[in-house]
Amino acid sequence: HVDFTIEVERALRVLDGAVLVLCAFSGVQSQTITVDRQMRRYNVPRISFINKMDRAGANPYRIVNQIRQKLRMPAALAQVPNGTEDEFKGVFDLVRMKAIYNKGIKGEEVTETDEIPASVMETAQEKRAELIKQLAEVDDELAELFLEEAEINVKDIVEAMRRATIARKFTPVFIGSAIKNTGVQPLLDGVCAYLPTPSEAEVKAIDVSKPANAPLVPLSPAAEAPLVGLAFKLEEGRFGQLTYMRVYQGTLRKGAIVYNARTGKKVKVPRLVRMHSNNMEDVAEIGPDLHVRPRTRRLSGHQTLIKPTGNEAPNFSRALNRFQKEDPPSASTSTPRAARPLSREWANSISKSTETITQRADFAYRHKKQTGGAGQFGRLSGFIEPIEADEETGDNVAFENWVTGGNIPAGYIPAVKKGFRDALEKGSLAGCPVSGIRMILQAAIGAFRECYMKARPCILGPIMSVEIVAPTEFQGDVTGSVNQRRGTIIDTDVREDEFTVQADVSLSDMFGFSSQLRGLTQGKGEFSMEYETHQPVLPHIQQEMAAEYQRKLQQKK
Repeated sequence: HVDFTIEVERALRVLDGAVLVLCAFSGVQSQTITVDRQMRRYNVPRISFINKMDRAGANPYRIVNQIRQKLRMPAALAQVPNGTEDEFKGVFDLVRMKAIYNKGIKGEEVTETDEIPASVMETAQEKRAELIKQLAEVDDELAELFLEEAEINVKDIVEAMRRATIARKFTPVFIGSAIKNTGVQPLLDGVCAYLPTPSEAEVKAIDVSKPANAPLVPLSPAAEAPLVGLAFKLEEGRFGQLTYMRVYQGTLRKGAIVYNARTGKKVKVPRLVRMHSNNMEDVAEIGPDLHVRPRTRRLSGHQTLIKPTGNEAPNFSRALNRFQKEDPPSASTSTPRAARPLSREWANSISKSTETITQRADFAYRHKKQTGGAGQFGRLSGFIEPIEADEETGDNVAFENWVTGGNIPAGYIPAVKKGFRDALEKGSLAGCPVSGIRMILQAAIGAFRECYMKARPCILGPIMSVEIVAPTEFQGDVTGSVNQRRGTIIDTDVREDEFTVQADVSLSDMFGFSSQLRGLTQGKGEFSMEYETHQPVLPHIQQEMAAEYQRKLQQKK
């Protein structure tokens, strides 16, 4: 379902292989196309499982054709059904040419036999030939045997199917009925036989001790190597806060102290458990390729843990803080493909509009205050000017002291700088934070505000880079929707069955787009957005924001 898109997204982030489940009656649906895109995005090999074979109208042959046509993935049945609908009793393995039956109330008794009924033998041989032909089209080694008309044995098929599946050139299709446990055991055998092991999956990580543009570091699933893991999901339940974790390298032990690469803090792991459904099993240590739950309250989703070498906003309630920890992509507008829509208040707290100036303005500020004693007096001069963000540090605010000859005692300079920083927190135009500004020896808040309005300030709104993917039949409607939201289309790429639109759209204009896109594309379209930059808002919007800010100031008086 579309509501679980982000759950699938972060699960695929840590998987080496996946099983794509399809309905034997409905086949490839809108959300199936979305999940297929997600698998391709993370380069996850997959095997397919056609479920509900005991349902009326089940047709696995039609579903295989849909996988080839709609998902554009070469596919072939690895099994054919033994019976249809209510008479579905098991499957016939086309690779080994064996009959597999499930007996018992829940199908827990699995039996194999070499006897395939004559009524099914012709279909089985036809589909086995089709399987070999499909594999020969995507695997060079099997293609040579096929063209030479040499004998192709079970080993050749298994090895070719594994190579093609791991290379994401092919998906073997299994069939069954999960509710009756029919065909599930052969599916699990297929997971072991055709999907990659942790040692075969290429995993790379970022070395936080090196520059951001440094090459990625390959990881090795060795227990003796330094610990590298990813906490990818958090859950609040009857056991408290539990964090799912994938260990890519090294060993994590109970009571160990690990380093959170995102926050820069050290975290102690007091307890390690392995989950069996809703039951927990305590473990002393875990190695690579184990998904576990360290119980700690200083972790949230999508955080990297390594072995150590040595204010949220007031309008975030406790519930929203918990939601942010459980679902970080939904709590950050800069994270691609967030599935849940954000409330306007929350999004504004995360990605506010800012203010900046458009020209230089000089100031000459006089500070005069009588307190009953000697009093205070000072006179400062300087100017403010717009600046671009530093390419290395990203800082777009600067303070420079050009005072010479001791005209101002050095002990006062830090206070002047602090006043400048305090003034940046709330601009005079609409009360937004101020950025893109440099002040040359400004006095505290008073001097800044004196010259700020002379520098022609403007309000900057967050601009999002939006990527939309949908079937080509809806291209006109989707493009019109982007234009309606005052978006700037950067690029359009049209392929055989789908198109991609890249556009820059203001964050304030993106609210409600998820529901609209779903309606325009019959649920087949999806979009992602991430923060791009800040740009000046439209004049009438700036006037409205400035008027609203002045109204609030009057109410406070």
